Amino acid sequence: MKRNLTQAMRLLVVALVIMLAFATLPPVAVSATPPEGTEAQGQPTRFRSIYVEHDATIAGNLTASGDFTLGDDLAITGDLKVGNGTPTVTQDGEDAYIEGQFEVDGEAQFDGAIDANSTVQIDGATTFGIDGTGVDVRFYSDTAGDSMLWDESEEALTITGTDGQDALNIPDGNLDVDDNSAFGDAAGDTTTLTGDMVLNGLADADAANYDYWFEITGDMTGTGTKDRNYGLLIDMTRPAGQELVVGDHDEAGLKIQVINKAVNTVAGNTLRGINVMAKNDNPSGSLTNLIGGLISIQTDTGSPPAGNVSVGKALEVNVTANAPITDTLMLADFRLFRQTATEPTQEYGVRIRNSSTTGTGADAALWIDSDGSGETDDWGYGIDMSGADIDTADIRLENGETISNGTDGQIDFSGAIGVTGDGIVINSLPFTYTDALTISGVLTNVRLLYYQVP
Repeated sequence: MKRNLTQAMRLLVVALVIMLAFATLPPVAVSATPPEGTEAQGQPTRFRSIYVEHDATIAGNLTASGDFTLGDDLAITGDLKVGNGTPTVTQDGEDAYIEGQFEVDGEAQFDGAIDANSTVQIDGATTFGIDGTGVDVRFYSDTAGDSMLWDESEEALTITGTDGQDALNIPDGNLDVDDNSAFGDAAGDTTTLTGDMVLNGLADADAANYDYWFEITGDMTGTGTKDRNYGLLIDMTRPAGQELVVGDHDEAGLKIQVINKAVNTVAGNTLRGINVMAKNDNPSGSLTNLIGGLISIQTDTGSPPAGNVSVGKALEVNVTANAPITDTLMLADFRLFRQTATEPTQEYGVRIRNSSTTGTGADAALWIDSDGSGETDDWGYGIDMSGADIDTADIRLENGETISNGTDGQIDFSGAIGVTGDGIVINSLPFTYTDALTISGVLTNVRLLYYQVP
């Protein structure tokens, strides 16, 4: 019994020595070329199964016709081929060829470039670059030089397309721009918007300066070889074939509607539908005409000429007072506000002129009318000059004679007075006249007190 125990101990010691020896052995080398005499030289060695406890180096080809399971790292210095087909690409000893589907259940990291020559489908969220660092991403078109680039350093998306073709096309859906936008970078660049366009302005925080929701700025460059320079052109045409079949139709090139719904309680607020100003700010140059606004109508005399127009108005001003206006109601307010001491050669409040080249002249330069009947559309005065300070005369007539009311209670005429018609009635009015007085017609109930001026 003691002898058998001693032999068992010896066998255990030998086993431990062998295990330690194997643990310190170098990696096992598995040669793909069999020993001479066992198989033909140059033919791969085939195993039903291989189990390698430690590192293994395969100097030749390794062909696995079944499942191949690795429990540790795999380092390949040659080509990797998966599948039964023959690769159509030349491999240079560092290539991996996979015939069929390549599936990675975990994370795949590629330290070098990836060249995909076929369709790539990504079903999950895709991130390019690292937050705070980023990468450039470029998409090429089939035209040389055209591309779409996300430049990480410029923080900009640049689309370089072909002149005259759409570089960005959104057939459906919305385009939202929450910050400033710039269209075009050179003279002659055109931005075309087709369809309805809605601009929702957003007022800035309260400040003392101006706030513009839609602003057009630019320099009117050039030396005058072109005779027109406009900041905004609205060009609308109703083409032939679009004839109106319903009456009372209204069309306009520009409609401006400004509505106040706030309950204002402070005085001095002004709400304008439009505010137009033309300003000369050249201290050393000269400007021939400075005009705040030009409104005109025109009928075409081309071939064929335009049809008839029933009523033509260059300007129509309406005041509709459905709610009370408690202080002053007027159609127009013309203000002359000269602050320079230099007096113009001519200075007028309103000029009405006739430049017609045919016909017998217009009926009147100023027409004061009432639309209906009764007192609701009456005028208290045709012309009220009671608040004016007149230096020379209230009215200067066609040939220079004047009518003035410089003295309260007295009307002065500078020329001879000719009265035509049935007569003249003067009730309790001092009548002072310093020239010959000729009255023709029938005088009824007239008493004249004549005083000879010495």
